[in-house]
Amino acid sequence: MRNVRKALAGVLFVYFVVMSLYSIFRVKVLLVLGYTPTDLVIFNESLSTTIHGAGFFYNHIEGVSHFGVHNSPILLLILPLYKVWPSADLLLVLQTLSVTLAAVPFFKLSKLILKDENAAFAFTLLYLFSPFVLGVLRFDFHAVSLALPFIFLSLYYLEKGEYVKAFLVSLVVLLVREDAGLFPISVGLYLLALNYKRNARWAFLFGAAGVFWIGLSVFVVIPHFSHFHFYNRYTGKVLWRFVVYLVSVSLLSTGFLPLFAGKRMVLLVLPFLELALSNYWAMMAIGDHYQWLFGPLLLVVALYGARRLSRRAFWGSVAVAGVFSLLFSPVFSPLFPHYLNAPYLLASRIDATFKLARILLFR
Repeated sequence: MRNVRKALAGVLFVYFVVMSLYSIFRVKVLLVLGYTPTDLVIFNESLSTTIHGAGFFYNHIEGVSHFGVHNSPILLLILPLYKVWPSADLLLVLQTLSVTLAAVPFFKLSKLILKDENAAFAFTLLYLFSPFVLGVLRFDFHAVSLALPFIFLSLYYLEKGEYVKAFLVSLVVLLVREDAGLFPISVGLYLLALNYKRNARWAFLFGAAGVFWIGLSVFVVIPHFSHFHFYNRYTGKVLWRFVVYLVSVSLLSTGFLPLFAGKRMVLLVLPFLELALSNYWAMMAIGDHYQWLFGPLLLVVALYGARRLSRRAFWGSVAVAGVFSLLFSPVFSPLFPHYLNAPYLLASRIDATFKLARILLFR
């Protein structure tokens, strides 16, 4: 037991250092290539203008306060840190720290569900190298990345039957963006699916919190800061090719384990529909941040599916999941197809790396 925890601590430390450096280095490569990391600029400028009194989270790319596009009050908590370290690098490090720390409650949840610390450790590695999680980590900075530890912590308390704690932690998840309301609504549907009569009151409370947050954000907060409606990405046109791709990657990178989870798959319904019903292809592109809720919940559902398998079948599925996670990885895969949403191909990445090295070494 102690050895597993030491191994996990070591993995998390190395992961945090390596991925922090990767995130910072990636941005420098993009800048060398003349590509602007747009979303990172949005958040960095929004924090800077607020600190310097040049507008409440105003940025020139969106042309309004960022709250006129997304309701993300968690950004207010970053302001004190940004005063000390006013740099985009801070945001990248914070994002990496959040993704790394989320592995701790995920490990505890895995151990609680699987009743096996070694199996929980293996699943935590799947989390760290999930193509969906790495997509969140590699694509600039987004406030939604700060929700991951609280998603797993809420579900951990839920699994333990500590509904008050689960509910309170789920409220923290709401702070990252307006569509975070889908998380408590999904938890509410999940509770109803497990036991309608016993969980009806808590299901209503979770669901009401999510609906209230979405309504408050869409009809009050966002219109208050902006004169135009936010992105219209739901016009009734479904991009079936990308939906099939999303489903395929989801099943392969989890060893098909969610299929064995039964009624617990209801956790995935709303986050999946948010992606699949969009007319914007990037919503389903690995290497982007849009799967920030679907990806973590997919892994949790996979845990419940894994619990139903024999030991041999479990480790076989984990091996399959590990192979395909790396194959589809937007960071580690040797493949760089179009669906990774990369602004340049492998050859230009290599060229840019050497070009940046020359600049850094011989400036």
